[in-house]
Amino acid sequence: MKLLDEINDIEIIWLRFYLVPTMGGDIEFREKHKDILKPVSKVMGSPQPVIDKGTLQDNYKHHLERLGLLEKDNKSFRLAPLGRLLLREIGLIE
Repeated sequence: MKLLDEINDIEIIWLRFYLVPTMGGDIEFREKHKDILKPVSKVMGSPQPVIDKGTLQDNYKHHLERLGLLEKDNKSFRLAPLGRLLLREIGLIE
């Protein structure tokens, strides 16, 4: 799939995260990738490294949305059918 050329490893982890987005879901996966998936809250006065990490997290999700792999529902994201297909094609789900 050409889409794989347009996303990086971190974006694949975020995409896979949205397969089971509920709190307490997919504990093993979340623990393995906690450094990437830990939500970063960008607030006024936050140190620059925190702002940078939060900005990158937002960018990854919005990029996946632009590619049609995630869909935005109000303020949250969910896995789009194309995203599910991609995860199946690369062997991350059955």
